Amino acid sequence: MKENKPTKKAELPGDDLKCKAEGELCFDNDEKNSIRVLERALEEEHAARATLYLELGKERSAAANAADEAMTMILCLQEEKASIETEAKMNFKRKSWYHLTIILYLIK
Repeated sequence: MKENKPTKKAELPGDDLKCKAEGELCFDNDEKNSIRVLERALEEEHAARATLYLELGKERSAAANAADEAMTMILCLQEEKASIETEAKMNFKRKSWYHLTIILYLIK
């Protein structure tokens, strides 16, 4: 029985020296394919991240607008409350003056 041993690619004697002399890293086809797949995955991750940052920016803007609207509503309600309190105080003074006038008239 013969064992199936993995076969090693036949390399040309000068290939390794050629890559190193040019200052490049040497990769076989499987490694080059793996690198392409990883580069493509990295590009997709960058695109997804950019999309998420855009979405985050939109969410931040929407939250800021909602906060501005809420603050505007709060200020409007505070002004309305102050107006109602002022009117109530004036009515109280007017009624108090009226009652005092009646009491003074009755005493005479």
